[in-house]
Amino acid sequence: MNRFILCFLIASLFAFSILGQAQATPLTFTENESSLTSDNIWTRGERYSFWGHSISLSKGLYNLNFNINGFVWQEGQKPHGWKTDDQIIIEAYLNDSLIGSTTKYGLDGQNKTFNISLLLDFDLDEDGILEINVYSKVSSRQKYWRIESAILMGGFSESINAENPVIPIPKPATLLFLGCGWLGFSGLLKKFRK
Repeated sequence: MNRFILCFLIASLFAFSILGQAQATPLTFTENESSLTSDNIWTRGERYSFWGHSISLSKGLYNLNFNINGFVWQEGQKPHGWKTDDQIIIEAYLNDSLIGSTTKYGLDGQNKTFNISLLLDFDLDEDGILEINVYSKVSSRQKYWRIESAILMGGFSESINAENPVIPIPKPATLLFLGCGWLGFSGLLKKFRK
């Protein structure tokens, strides 16, 4: 009987610890060479807009990472290609407001690969539109870039707001409280069995 109570107690603690963890819904959007424009060649002044220009999001907490990789080159046989002050820029807009940007420098030369990431953490109070644009600032139109893949991934969870307040309970305290209750219950069972 004692073994049964002990096993039941351990199983209950394990189940409650799994249920007590906050679960975020994973999000993943991907584009690669096959799903982009027919030539997938971008020059100065051209903007690549991820996922057909915009992504509709429902209200909630978001923790996202946008990552793009590809390579750059310069048309013709010029020896230097891209220079260190040439840039590839990512900008993210939420409901037409800039929420994040990053710039990649140091692509000096020909056929240089690049990999750029932009972290986005935000709390969306109502449904909205996320737009991610990538473009270059270069010294001449003969400097090109090509995308190999672009991915937006991360997690989404519901917001905690004033209309629907949720008071978080620390997991260690909850498990301690639950464990003390089960220990007390097993002590009562033991007392009544004697």
